[in-house]
Amino acid sequence: MSVPLESEAVASSSAQVRVSMATVENVAEELHRILNSIQAIAYYVEMTLPLCELPSLEYLRKVQELVDECGEVLQRLVHGCTATENLVNEAIEMNPDYDICATGECLP
Repeated sequence: MSVPLESEAVASSSAQVRVSMATVENVAEELHRILNSIQAIAYYVEMTLPLCELPSLEYLRKVQELVDECGEVLQRLVHGCTATENLVNEAIEMNPDYDICATGECLP
């Protein structure tokens, strides 16, 4: 029994979106690990520097703040991609005559 072409197009488009989302999630996880390492190193250096090194301590705190900001940006990216993935999947299901290409544009 063969699957209708419309179903194949929907499955293909949906799979493309899932692969793209998986890539974003993987990159975000890797960047989170790197940021956590930077955060830990900055914390260790902060704990070992004498108080007389106040300018250095201030720079380390700034590094920690920037790492936190980057983590928040990554969370928003993943959340936004998840929301977009859900919308695209809904659109694919509602419009099986269209296919989503790598750029996210609908092709007739």
